[in-house]
Amino acid sequence: MVEWTDFERATIQDIFSKIDYKSVGHQALSRCLVVYPWTQRYFASFGNLYNAAAIVGNPKVAAHGLTVMQGLEKAAKNLDNIKATYAELSVLHSEHLHVDPDNFKLLADCITIVVASVLGASFTAEVQAVLQNLWTDFERATIQDIFSKIDYKSVGHQALSRCLVVYPWTQRYFASFGNLYNAAAIVGNPKVAAHGLTVMQGLEKAAKNLDNIKATYAELSVLHSEHLHVDPDNFKLLADCITIVVASVLGASFTAEVQAVLQKFLAVVVSALGKQYY
Repeated sequence: MVEWTDFERATIQDIFSKIDYKSVGHQALSRCLVVYPWTQRYFASFGNLYNAAAIVGNPKVAAHGLTVMQGLEKAAKNLDNIKATYAELSVLHSEHLHVDPDNFKLLADCITIVVASVLGASFTAEVQAVLQNLWTDFERATIQDIFSKIDYKSVGHQALSRCLVVYPWTQRYFASFGNLYNAAAIVGNPKVAAHGLTVMQGLEKAAKNLDNIKATYAELSVLHSEHLHVDPDNFKLLADCITIVVASVLGASFTAEVQAVLQKFLAVVVSALGKQYY
């Protein structure tokens, strides 16, 4: 069961109290059908979906968008039992409608974008993290599977080395590491290898505490923001390098679905590390 912090519970309730379900649902579903036109296949009975104007003006799209948001409201009111709340809908969409589960992620992204446009400046990084920090069984299993298949020392070394070579300005935070003059020096530097392992061990802690990543990274966030003064954009650069290295290690098994899960996980970690910056 997901364990929600008081901040997360309050934030979710606050979001739903500030949005108009009909408007957000309509905009989000319309956006999904326009941006990802292949999702229209599940709405053949809706009639005219020929272009953006037709989709936005279609009353069935508006009605179903409201239904989606009302379903999310039920989840928001049952945070400790979301699986049971969605049990019947899960059966309906999988066994009867045969909906590709990737489409749920696409619609979720569209809802996030619309909510961001509605809330404006109040839609901070922390609020976004709460809205998006929902882990499915597939995501949880995939994260554990990834970490079971990689060698932390090797991946960490390769990823940090790659980051320091491709983005040389990140070297400013590693002045004590000595020789970082070129790619060969960086790859051969034992301090780079050691710190790369430390990074991966930190990610392992997050992988084992998916429902409480912010608290897991609280001290590290303070360290990097208040003491080391690391530009938080660098976390994203390193996360991208980790993704690339993991892809090279896993090969063909690093499918688009697996990539999506890893990048979501790393995005949550990056957000947690940047918590003290906001």
